[in-house]
Amino acid sequence: PSPDAFLRSSSRTWWGGEARLQRVADETERIAIKLAKQLGLTSIFSRCMTLVTPATDTVRILHYSDVHLSTLNLPLTIDVETTADRDAFVLLGVGGHSGLELAMGEDGADVACLRWIRSSPGTASQEPWMARGDLMCFPFASPKTKEGEDMWSAISLSVAQDGRIEVRQGAMEWGSYLAPDIMEILNAHNLTFSVASFSSVDRKWAVCKNAP
Repeated sequence: PSPDAFLRSSSRTWWGGEARLQRVADETERIAIKLAKQLGLTSIFSRCMTLVTPATDTVRILHYSDVHLSTLNLPLTIDVETTADRDAFVLLGVGGHSGLELAMGEDGADVACLRWIRSSPGTASQEPWMARGDLMCFPFASPKTKEGEDMWSAISLSVAQDGRIEVRQGAMEWGSYLAPDIMEILNAHNLTFSVASFSSVDRKWAVCKNAP
């Protein structure tokens, strides 16, 4: 090296440069996400968020919690982990009240259903309303992994630009195509992602946005 090399040396020069710094940052964030989800913390990361949905009372009214994943545009893939093994719901759509809802183990059944829902929270002069229609249903038996004191289930939801939608759990995969009018709505708005559960105890979630 030149005589002044040690005066200007840094890990960027000697230990892999920018690529190494990015690997260190990615690994640090991965560890932080794992810790946050196990502790049930509400934390926002570069492409993930961890949160808890609170226990529900006997009135079965679904209250969605927003997941902050920065900008969501099609195509996209969202990976979801949760301690809710039944009555778990995710919603990809517009404003946290309309869009694609994936209901997993609803009413204790071993079935997951993907549906299109439209709803309004209501106003002072208008009653709240909701309409929904199932797009496809399939067996729900997501593999579980023990982390800390909890058992976690994982599922992945992908929507392509051409309307292809895929749901993956473990080695199993289901897919279909969304109707043009649904795709028109999804492409015309800023998308949001939300989660909810019916449970007598708090449920933990970890949600990450990935490249399709």
